[in-house]
Amino acid sequence: MMVRAKMEVTSVTKWVGQDQVKLNCVYTGTPEDNSFAQATPAGDAQLTVSNPALLGFFQPGQKFYLDFTKAE
Repeated sequence: MMVRAKMEVTSVTKWVGQDQVKLNCVYTGTPEDNSFAQATPAGDAQLTVSNPALLGFFQPGQKFYLDFTKAE
């Protein structure tokens, strides 16, 4: 089983060699966004990215799917 959330980047804080990315669940917008709001009504996530190839990848306003699959 897998759980999927649709998240929007709300802020990116840049440090030397790292980006701190904050995301919140999507609530309104497209019809798909509205359907996610019914299944995932609240939530947030924070990531610290230090891979040089990914610095600058996340930008405020972008939307991403966040998938959760049980690890063994």
